[in-house]
Amino acid sequence: MGLSDMDDYKKNSKKGGKKKVVGETLKMRLIAAGVIAFLVIVIGGFFAYNTGLPAKILTGATIAGQDVKVNVIDYEFQQVYSMYYQYGLVTSKEDLDKVYDTTSGKTYREYFYEQAATRIQQTILLNREAKAAGFKAESVDNLIDQYLKTIREYAKSNNTTAEAILRSRYGSGMTVRTMRDILRQEYTAEEYTAYLKQNSYTLTDEQMQDLYDKSPADYDKVTYNTYFFSADIQATETDEAVKTAALNKAKDTAQGVIDSTKDATSFRDACETAAGDAGASSFANGADPTLAAASTKDYVTSYVNADVATWLFDDARKDGDKTIIKTDSGYYAVFFQTRELDTTSTYSYRVLTLDGTDITALHQKLQDFQAKVTDENSFVTIVKKNSDASTADSGGLVSGIKESDKTSSDLTDVEKTLYAWLFDASRKQGDMLIVDDVSAVNLYYFQTVQPAWKDQLQSTNASTQYNDWYTALAAKDGNGYTLNTGNLKFAG
Repeated sequence: MGLSDMDDYKKNSKKGGKKKVVGETLKMRLIAAGVIAFLVIVIGGFFAYNTGLPAKILTGATIAGQDVKVNVIDYEFQQVYSMYYQYGLVTSKEDLDKVYDTTSGKTYREYFYEQAATRIQQTILLNREAKAAGFKAESVDNLIDQYLKTIREYAKSNNTTAEAILRSRYGSGMTVRTMRDILRQEYTAEEYTAYLKQNSYTLTDEQMQDLYDKSPADYDKVTYNTYFFSADIQATETDEAVKTAALNKAKDTAQGVIDSTKDATSFRDACETAAGDAGASSFANGADPTLAAASTKDYVTSYVNADVATWLFDDARKDGDKTIIKTDSGYYAVFFQTRELDTTSTYSYRVLTLDGTDITALHQKLQDFQAKVTDENSFVTIVKKNSDASTADSGGLVSGIKESDKTSSDLTDVEKTLYAWLFDASRKQGDMLIVDDVSAVNLYYFQTVQPAWKDQLQSTNASTQYNDWYTALAAKDGNGYTLNTGNLKFAG
């Protein structure tokens, strides 16, 4: 208490008046101090918000029992938003509060946060499983360095910093350090997924043959012709007699096509005649919209008609069979050509890519790597640790290549060299080739050649088994997620 305050206090005490607990001067000082404290809090909070401090320290969700900060959730949210933006499903951030699901009233913002949490859930669970299995990711440091190098080069060309670029893309709570942590987790998960599909969910030749023998229709493909004749039924039509008459007319048209069909060509011509002016454009210049080549049963079921698929894959089917098939809205005319197993050769290889302009030096470096290769596993390790391509996490694997798909005159010189080597009949596993490009050099490793149906079966089986395994893992108690919507307001 100051001297003037003490004097005021004494005077009032002597006069017997009301005692002042706090003098006027001291009161003003306290008020000023309070204002200053308030301003410190407000201004400090403003700067804290703009530097992303709340997003860095607040928990945005609990996922698989692990607290995840708001800035990490926001990173994945921005990834989801970007994907839907590219699809054209959202056109700006203003769309985020529009209703996504009319049944529940859920907005795009809410849905995107759920998707973000699901992505993080997968990353967390796969990292745990990889650690438990003793799996050591080899591509992570390489891929992180590539990503940050790209960001830094972009920042330099725009006279800014990598940190500023990351904040502009993923919110004020993003930092280079946080990005490193996120990418380390994500790249580990991606490499472990590729490892499982390539090593844990494979089939032997005997297993594949056994699967085919048990259900050939699941692997065979059919080539056929079909055309749909729609019944002229209005959506508002309720008179069953009118509907029946329209269906019968479509039936007669389809049957007329079948009656005049002797082969695939006559089927196509009969359909063109029956389609009339309304369908003329699809038959223009000799086009054949009726032809469907090498279709699987699943494809016909999903994209044509289940009854058509059943008829086509019936074991009694023989070349030249024809029929009409009824639906609720019209009739299909169908002509069966062939059913067979796709034994076309498919090729797979691995590739190590080094980017740069000093092609001579890069070529020499690849020669040094090539000398260290003792088997496919050693090549995979070298790719993961050194390749500048995004396929580093999968060991540079490229599969399912058919010679018939690589005959275009648009192929680059590098592609022509690669495919001439790849399709050479003398090629054997472990063969390697270095091909120089304008701004990169590639080292190729020949893996295998096998019939197309086996290649497709391997790929489908790996994806199916992996998806079943992960779905069961994510469904286990404690592996779900809870969003903290209050804290998520500090995102961005």
